Amino acid sequence: MQKNYWLIIFFAAMLVNLTGTYLQSDLLIYCSKPLLVASLMAWLISSSKKNTITFYKWPLTALFFSLGGDVLLMFEKVNPLFFISGLICFLISHIFYIIIFNRILIEKSIPVRWWMIPVVLCYYIILLITLFPFLGQMKVPVVLYGAVISTMFFVALQLLFYKSKASRQIILGAVLFVVSDSVLAFNKFYSSFNNAGLVIMLTYTFAQYFITKGIVSNNTPEQ
Repeated sequence: MQKNYWLIIFFAAMLVNLTGTYLQSDLLIYCSKPLLVASLMAWLISSSKKNTITFYKWPLTALFFSLGGDVLLMFEKVNPLFFISGLICFLISHIFYIIIFNRILIEKSIPVRWWMIPVVLCYYIILLITLFPFLGQMKVPVVLYGAVISTMFFVALQLLFYKSKASRQIILGAVLFVVSDSVLAFNKFYSSFNNAGLVIMLTYTFAQYFITKGIVSNNTPEQ
């Protein structure tokens, strides 16, 4: 029952954060945003058992760097270096997600479908063609980050071929993460639009939630 308290805190923080984003209230955003991933980390720890503690160190590390990215991006208006630092944190987080998803593929003996590369590559190329003329000094960081999140997306898509609740949750989380980061990049570098912050945060919070839930489900026997 204790682990459900952390989910209540997560969804309450999400509601406060979305309200703060809509109202453009820095106070509500600053108070709620760090709680989002922190509560998921607590939920993950409370959901773990002795035989899964070792495996959970990887998602906890991914969430830790995501938390760092969240905090740093809150201050990007103060100094552009906060945006770069936040980007690096999320890049590291995605690398750990790649490791986690790959471990699941190995655990479930799921072969890699290399023919899916063109699908992900198409997204990556379209994203770069759209943004590249507007990136300025951010060309290298964005190209590198795009490559890493595309790799994360590719590895997650392999779970399409393993029918389980966990795989569906992880895939949904990965898709939402790609949507969130794509909207963020489009809004920041190409053309801003109304309520972009709401779309970014709504997709981002559910991305982290479903990936974490999928990891928990993967280590919980299905009824």
